[in-house]
Amino acid sequence: MAFFGLTYLGSKSTFGSTLHTKTLLDFTDDDLLNAYKRTEALQGKGDISIDELRILLSYVYGGLPPEREVGLLTHYCDFMQRGPVAPGEGSEKGILLRVSSELLLQAAAKVRADVDEALTFKKIAGVTNVAREFTSHEHFQEHAHKHLRSHYAPQDRYKKPVTTQQEIGWFTPAKVEQVDRKPNKSCPETRYAAKMHMLQ
Repeated sequence: MAFFGLTYLGSKSTFGSTLHTKTLLDFTDDDLLNAYKRTEALQGKGDISIDELRILLSYVYGGLPPEREVGLLTHYCDFMQRGPVAPGEGSEKGILLRVSSELLLQAAAKVRADVDEALTFKKIAGVTNVAREFTSHEHFQEHAHKHLRSHYAPQDRYKKPVTTQQEIGWFTPAKVEQVDRKPNKSCPETRYAAKMHMLQ
């Protein structure tokens, strides 16, 4: 396949190239600080908002980060800055929390501990590859017959949506990532023509 440089087209397997192979354990604090500086440069405020953690992790991972790690990092930054908060308070009320580099590194240490614990549990349980849940056809048939759910969500298995059906709802975008939609403005003549077209 090296003929005419066809190997540069990427992996033959769409599923293989989208699997999660890295965790936050594979990156150092320096990697996080470099991504922090790059994210902070977008705003120029000296720190970043809690909604920009997904952007920061996308710089670290060089693409979409694992959704579980984004959620854990956001949770720990929120919890360590404000402590336990009742529902309806804080960021849910529109108060945007700011994350310093020190807080980011402290939260990342907790996320690494959680990820390490989960990986240790997988090794003990004999799970080496989250994308391959079954090693025998009988086991698969048993799960299918009993309607048992998979242990891993698609976000835990893959870096990005594998099919077009998974693209919508892959993750809930933060406020910073949401696109402001403006209503279409039209003149009276255009509205009249649209109503006439509806009557036909």
